[in-house]
Amino acid sequence: MIAALRSGRLRRAALWLAGIFLLLVLAGFFIVPPVAKSLIVKQAGKALGREVSIDKLSVNPLALSATVSGFRLYEAGSKDVFVSVDELYVNVESSSLWNLAPVVGALKVTGPKVKIVRLPDDRFNFSDILETLARRPKSEGKAHFSLNNIELAGGRVEIDDRVEDAAHAVTGIRLGIPFLSNLPAKVALKVTPSFAAHVDGTDIELKGETVPFQDTLESSLQISLDDLPLGRYLRYVPATLGFAVPAGTLDSDLRLYFIRSAGQPQRLTLSGTVRVRELSVVDATKATLLALPLLDVDIESIDVFARDVDISKIAVNGLSIDAVRGRDGRLNLMALVPRTEKARVARAAGAAQPAAATAPAPPG
Repeated sequence: MIAALRSGRLRRAALWLAGIFLLLVLAGFFIVPPVAKSLIVKQAGKALGREVSIDKLSVNPLALSATVSGFRLYEAGSKDVFVSVDELYVNVESSSLWNLAPVVGALKVTGPKVKIVRLPDDRFNFSDILETLARRPKSEGKAHFSLNNIELAGGRVEIDDRVEDAAHAVTGIRLGIPFLSNLPAKVALKVTPSFAAHVDGTDIELKGETVPFQDTLESSLQISLDDLPLGRYLRYVPATLGFAVPAGTLDSDLRLYFIRSAGQPQRLTLSGTVRVRELSVVDATKATLLALPLLDVDIESIDVFARDVDISKIAVNGLSIDAVRGRDGRLNLMALVPRTEKARVARAAGAAQPAAATAPAPPG
């Protein structure tokens, strides 16, 4: 009798649990996607100050995965697309629960496209986004995360330089990153570091390698550059620069290491050599600020997440600096300090306050 009662209770409890599990699964498949889609569109649009749209969002609660299809971020006040992604796939690990932080087992971005427009006065078609983000209050504390097996395929970046009347295209972008993490999360790594793209008619391919049979699961990516013209690409830095680089090339022989040790936070380190040759920097009036025939830097190790920098050698040959103090007391070398969008916003706000304070009061 007692055994039969216990058996009945267990059966009812099992049926209740099975019913609850089935309801949660059905909610994950059919209720969560439209709600999450609406929240993402609303919150992303609010954070960026732009209109955002998503064609479809699907969730698989059994696999702890989600797929976003047809993501679009529009130009300010326009239906022209600034950023689009054909598909974004995310697989979350259950270890996110006890880490109290997102642990992503796989992240795959397919068909991302970006259209960058350079405008007069050192503005870009995304400058308003930087200004919106600069106005947000700074969050306190360190954000913990673990992103693993990151893949990007079919990427495209179009640059419309209306100042120089030039156009650039980076197509066929492929990227593989084993992990980006500041947590000791243990996830099976299947992606080898790699990068490939077609830049203005030139093919670029960087291949990585993984050291097998090691507890550290060390992977690396070789980054070699020869005679990269600095001035050509410096103009696309999203900051107001008071100087120009009419001459100067960059050579590099760097290696990026992805290291995972048992029970330790995963590490991303950089080492190798960087060389700058025949560098010339001028101000807005084309007056020389500095000339540097040769700069050699030997990097012992830069730990990206730990913010630990170890430089073994810096060799400077023939440095010439033309320092001039103007009648207003301003040093011409201050032109070398870039002004970010955040500084621009702060400066504009500071200028507006005195103007408002000195404005005459309206007649009563």
